[in-house]
Amino acid sequence: LFFVSTSIFLIFQRIYSDVIYPGITVNGVNFGGKTEAEVKGYFEEKNRKIQDVNFVFTVNDVPKTTISAKEIEFGYNAELLSKQSFSIGRSKNLLTNIYLISRAYINSINLSPSFSFSDKKLRERLSVLNSEFEKSPVDALFKFENGRVTAFRPSVTGSTINYNRMGENLVSKAQDAFFRKPTEIKIPILIETLKPQVSTEDANNFGIKELIGEGISHFAHSIPSRIYNISLASSRVSGVLIAPNQEFSFAKALGDVSAYT
Repeated sequence: LFFVSTSIFLIFQRIYSDVIYPGITVNGVNFGGKTEAEVKGYFEEKNRKIQDVNFVFTVNDVPKTTISAKEIEFGYNAELLSKQSFSIGRSKNLLTNIYLISRAYINSINLSPSFSFSDKKLRERLSVLNSEFEKSPVDALFKFENGRVTAFRPSVTGSTINYNRMGENLVSKAQDAFFRKPTEIKIPILIETLKPQVSTEDANNFGIKELIGEGISHFAHSIPSRIYNISLASSRVSGVLIAPNQEFSFAKALGDVSAYT
């Protein structure tokens, strides 16, 4: 019995060596006997049919920009689905292969559809919104005078576009794009608040005890460019808070050093 079963299995494997095993389906579509290339081509053709679907990105239901499915390569992940379909029953474990091939032949194995888009192209197309929604938080700066702390630059909260969650929302609309076939699909732009590491409200909780360092430079007769640079650098370094066990980095506090700044 073992010899006969093994022989049948080996013959079966050879017959389907270049094609997908019978009973392997994706979203209910049977691809048994099809090649990897044929499966990929099937889903690429599906993608071509929704290239004109537009995603309208909104903030509080107000449209900000429109991007087509074609522009961000939105659709079935044809490459992944073709490889997954072909790989079933082709692992290095013989018993696992026998089980999967038998199960697919008798009851079928259905793979869920997988969708994808170009995250890079989505970010490029939405970059026009960066000036409106991408804002870095600003830490508060403090002075230590007469044994007490006073704020001289209040903290400012920042904001950023949450591309990861937007991508999830985009993929969740795939079934609508392929089966309901609307001309437009609304996607809310998710704005996330970025809190500063040092906020004005926390000033009384820092336990600030002393002024750690102070520097004095007499440059009254320096050239204008040197006066400008020293003033700029001191404004960035002045009032920086050093947490316990933290190492102060002059370069980090100073930031970009270039002809532009």
